[in-house]
Amino acid sequence: MTELQLKEFLEENKADIQAAVKKKAIDELLTTYRWDVSEQISKAVNEFVAAEIIPAVKDELASQKGPIVETAIKAIAGISDELARGFLETATKNISCDYKRRDIAKAIFGY
Repeated sequence: MTELQLKEFLEENKADIQAAVKKKAIDELLTTYRWDVSEQISKAVNEFVAAEIIPAVKDELASQKGPIVETAIKAIAGISDELARGFLETATKNISCDYKRRDIAKAIFGY
């Protein structure tokens, strides 16, 4: 290829070459700064959440403290009732078997 042919080729493909160089430059910039930008966005979000969201959530929880505690107490009572039912069911099954009933009587009364 002569110098003239090279110049003609470059002139004919000037727009394509410029587009390819531009795309390559943009891709390299994105690759270089993607992690940095992502890190900065994450930092900004974390700072916002810490400064704005968490205090607002704490205030709301504090304003609802009474109902939250009341609900927790009811839940604990429900759990206790379920445990008692489970213990009663297990004890009833154990006593219904003659062998287990004898072992239980021996353990309690020393027979």
